[in-house]
Amino acid sequence: MRLNLAVSLSADRIQATRPTTEKQAPKKHNTIQVLDGFRAIAILLVISYHIEQKNPSFIHKFLHPQIGAPWTFGTSGVNLFFVLSGFLLFMPYARALIFQAKWPSIRQFYLRRALRILPAYYIALAIDVVVFQPQYLQPDHWKQLFLFLILFMDSTTTTYQQLNGPFWTLAVEWQFYMLLPLVMLGFLFVLKRLKPTPRLRLGGVLGLCFLLIIYGIVMCYIGGLYAHKPGENIIATIVLDLLYGTNGKYFENFAIGMAISGCYIYAQQIQSTFFDQWMKRLSPLILGAGCLILYFAAVWTFRIANLSKGGAFFLRLALLDNFYSVWASTVIALGYGCCMFALLFGPKILRSPLEISFLRNLALISYGLYMWHLPFIIFFHDHILPTLGNLVNERYKLYATYWICMFLVAFPIAITSYIFIEKPCIAFSHKKRIQDRKAQLEQIPTTPMLTVQMQEQSASSLPSN
Repeated sequence: MRLNLAVSLSADRIQATRPTTEKQAPKKHNTIQVLDGFRAIAILLVISYHIEQKNPSFIHKFLHPQIGAPWTFGTSGVNLFFVLSGFLLFMPYARALIFQAKWPSIRQFYLRRALRILPAYYIALAIDVVVFQPQYLQPDHWKQLFLFLILFMDSTTTTYQQLNGPFWTLAVEWQFYMLLPLVMLGFLFVLKRLKPTPRLRLGGVLGLCFLLIIYGIVMCYIGGLYAHKPGENIIATIVLDLLYGTNGKYFENFAIGMAISGCYIYAQQIQSTFFDQWMKRLSPLILGAGCLILYFAAVWTFRIANLSKGGAFFLRLALLDNFYSVWASTVIALGYGCCMFALLFGPKILRSPLEISFLRNLALISYGLYMWHLPFIIFFHDHILPTLGNLVNERYKLYATYWICMFLVAFPIAITSYIFIEKPCIAFSHKKRIQDRKAQLEQIPTTPMLTVQMQEQSASSLPSN
């Protein structure tokens, strides 16, 4: 019994590293390095999308649409963030569901998520309101400001993509955080009916994730039907705001990340040489499939945004236009999911480009960049650009100037946010987790050797982002 407790407490720690020997394991970061690369790519995509919005037709005006479309696909960075969140937050639950490890503490989960998201968000929100959007201090905007304070600003058109465009996705993320432990209890209720074999339980986890994907797609369909018919039924309107909001809750994106996380945890624990060999052989094909899916999604998105452009190839896609609002998010998430799956299980040569130090360091400040980049893009466009004269007509130089603005202003602010706000909150969260584990150890009698072992396991845990 005591030995099982030691194992379960060890499993509770999110060991976000690829199965390697102790000498090969990272010493400074308790993260999956390739996922840091994905996170960095996601923030670069989002920034490029907002720059493209302020500098329209920069690329696709000069390139053939089938070539230029991927360069204007920056909005898909949001989907990538959701897939990453689903993967990372599901990891401890995957261990508990598949291998019957200790069930993650709901209190610790909510505390860690709150400390990770809320302090930096509320500071950014306060500065946005005071400096960039002071009209929200007026009484006629207090209702909208309240939705931002409770992270429900994705529910109505009056707050969706308002004040600071990217904030709506933080509402989606936060609501997912609130629901995840409850959804996991539902997973546990179902999986308890299965035999406690890891392979069977993995199949159950994947089946339940598939049901979540179906739920997300169905809600996109229902939301698309009724989102533009407000007031017909007040109860239906309230339910729609809760379950769909303005643009969906993206459960299909989170669920794809969760399914990959379940496979990763399973492979990490069983450490099958046969499985690893097959995954390394198949990973280039899966990566290629993911890239093709993303290319199709990029062209499809470009087609929707530019209905009269692109020639015969784009006209053929017109047959799919009516399916875009329901299926596009799932298609994009599936493409990124295939790429993520391939790099997680594939040979190191595929992962290494995303494991470079620049991308990993960029991932550390991605949250701050996500919140701060758009206000400065807008400020540059409205106040600095008019003073630059003929640069407005030189689109390549103008595009580069936007990025220089990001590196000179938004990046330093994001670094400051990480060092003075986010990092201390992460450290405090980690400290509370260690204190809770020590308190748990003190309540259970153990042998001296087992106590030392369990304390070492707790002390070795590093704070995750």
